[in-house]
Amino acid sequence: MLAATRDRPADDLVAKLVLTGFTDKPYGEDHMRCQECMYYLVHRKWCDLPELAVPVEPNWWCRLWRI
Repeated sequence: MLAATRDRPADDLVAKLVLTGFTDKPYGEDHMRCQECMYYLVHRKWCDLPELAVPVEPNWWCRLWRI
């Protein structure tokens, strides 16, 4: 999954969001939001995961949490 995300062009935001499974409801058993992720930059509302690097909302979830 990370390799596929890494291979996408930097400006292909929609494909990155689809590949990583962003959703507005809990994903997985932990139900941890972007806001709890170590890669979430609060003041920028940004996912700083190197393979992703996209704007996100604090109450979103993704499949990449806790990589």
